[in-house]
Amino acid sequence: MDRLDNPTTTMHATKPKPVRKWDNILWIILSVITLYYSDVISVVIYNTDISGVFFCLAIAFGAMALTVCIHCLFWGGIVRGMDCDGWEKLYPLGVPIATGTAVASAICWNFTLWSVYGIKTPIIIFILTMGFFMLLSILPSTPKKEEPRFYTKIQHKRD
Repeated sequence: MDRLDNPTTTMHATKPKPVRKWDNILWIILSVITLYYSDVISVVIYNTDISGVFFCLAIAFGAMALTVCIHCLFWGGIVRGMDCDGWEKLYPLGVPIATGTAVASAICWNFTLWSVYGIKTPIIIFILTMGFFMLLSILPSTPKKEEPRFYTKIQHKRD
């Protein structure tokens, strides 16, 4: 008879190991250093060489991607209590729309900042984007359910 089929067998939940987030922290530090030394914020605000059309498109596409992500995170995750797998079932077009608009925003940002930074523009945009997403991954997510996910220790009750 299998040990799991035995009615005197009890299962205990084990605590999951903590996730190592050192790589996320390193991306955030790298993006802060890049933001400081490239001075992107003051270039975007004060530089007159920036293309207005691509700047507006980059802001619009970024706002659309952020709106879809916030909708899935807050409405799907916090209000409805769903995890990431549930978002894809509830909003099947949410992830593709957010991905497409984020890529379009990155391309528009490259066109916008190319006149200032030249060939370094894609590297700067990539580092800042990775730092932003790593910052989002460190933020607390939806509350965990009380149900244990994994059963690893099996003990037999003795009569």
